[in-house]
Amino acid sequence: MPDAVYDLIDQILTDAARLQLTALQVRAVADRAFERGLFIRSMEAFEIVSPTRQPLRVDLSILGLDEDWDARASGDEAYARKIVAEKPALAAACPNTTLFEVWLDEQVPPR
Repeated sequence: MPDAVYDLIDQILTDAARLQLTALQVRAVADRAFERGLFIRSMEAFEIVSPTRQPLRVDLSILGLDEDWDARASGDEAYARKIVAEKPALAAACPNTTLFEVWLDEQVPPR
């Protein structure tokens, strides 16, 4: 039976076209990504103010520029799940719709 979330993950991994995901989709992708040995390395959040104005919300993003995030999130599933869950939850308080673009990477097994 096809799984829509696994299909999303496969599309994200191909990087052919950057998908814009809802907060609910981000949480589902994060959960299933861990099952496949992946984690969300980066996530950009865009607040849809109007059709022509969709600013990047750095406060709701995980930009993957912080070495601590990459190193810790790749091997600490509980930490990565916590952060990935917090960002979309904060976006729910925005007056406008927020959509997310995510990048996945392989988890590093704990040492």
